Amino acid sequence: MPGHDLPSSRTERFAQAFDTSWTRVGEDLVSDTPECRESNYCHRIALARRPTDWEAKFRLWRDTHAGKGIKTAWVDLELDELAPEAPDLPPGLKLELNTVGRFDGPAEPPRPPADDYDLRLIEPDEWEALHTAAVAINEWENDDAGKRYLDCVIVGRQRQLAAATADHRDRHPGEPVWISVDPEGPAAGIYRRRGFRQHTTTWSVSCPAPRDEAQILTLTAAFEAGTLPVADWHHREHVTVAVQLLREADLDVPSAMDRMRTDLHQYLAAHGIETTKDAGYHETITRGWLELTARFLRSRPAESLEDAVLGAALHLGNKLQLLDHWSRDCLKSWESRRAWVEPDIRPLD
Repeated sequence: MPGHDLPSSRTERFAQAFDTSWTRVGEDLVSDTPECRESNYCHRIALARRPTDWEAKFRLWRDTHAGKGIKTAWVDLELDELAPEAPDLPPGLKLELNTVGRFDGPAEPPRPPADDYDLRLIEPDEWEALHTAAVAINEWENDDAGKRYLDCVIVGRQRQLAAATADHRDRHPGEPVWISVDPEGPAAGIYRRRGFRQHTTTWSVSCPAPRDEAQILTLTAAFEAGTLPVADWHHREHVTVAVQLLREADLDVPSAMDRMRTDLHQYLAAHGIETTKDAGYHETITRGWLELTARFLRSRPAESLEDAVLGAALHLGNKLQLLDHWSRDCLKSWESRRAWVEPDIRPLD
């Protein structure tokens, strides 16, 4: 059975925003929510089966969603397995696991005890308060008030789950009840104690939203003009600009390096950032990433700009990859910051 026809995937589609549409592309399903571009998850791809090429699935995401203002690309696959072997993902992709449980408890699950808990549907004017509370709960950490709120949420969830399970059995006798849960999260124990047992596993794979060609050119122009906010300049943006500069230099690293060095010095100056022993421009790191990016581009010479950028972002997506070639002590040294220092662990070639 295709992954997007398994229980959690079918249930998730019922729970989407009212205007969410699903379009079949090959075997897979692509969701879109025109009225809610803030929702990353309502613009995901639900896969039919294990892909042999994860990058191709994110190219599909880019081709259908780039330019819509969505910040994160999600690709999901539900597997009819309890403990599948983890997928082999490029370093630039992040994996999250969810298990899907089926209620296998007693025929009449326990009803919530009668008390002052008001189990009812959320009213339209309560959603803003609920959203505010959800934001607060994600930042509770060591806050005592947040901890008390979390305890209240868990107690309330126990009672609501009991009520919802019982209600489902009343309305649909003999039909299974499904729930999707983070296997490492605090709710997992609640569901197990209520009689839910794992049935399937869902892989949720994500990365920052891939850029199309127009977005790549806009990013590079803003960087070179010094107008790109420092908060928006990350490793992924560095690699994106490196791809464009190298392609324009016909993959000649010295030429691309001259331009990148000048651009970075101007960019840092535009934002008032001085180079010190601990911050600012770093010659060895800058050239090191250009060398690795050039090597990657030479392995895939016929690609479009947007495909080259996506591939580089995924395969060179771990900032720690330079540590395969340089020691931390070397990269922290003033000598490697002010001038090129050859790798002290393994050559780049």
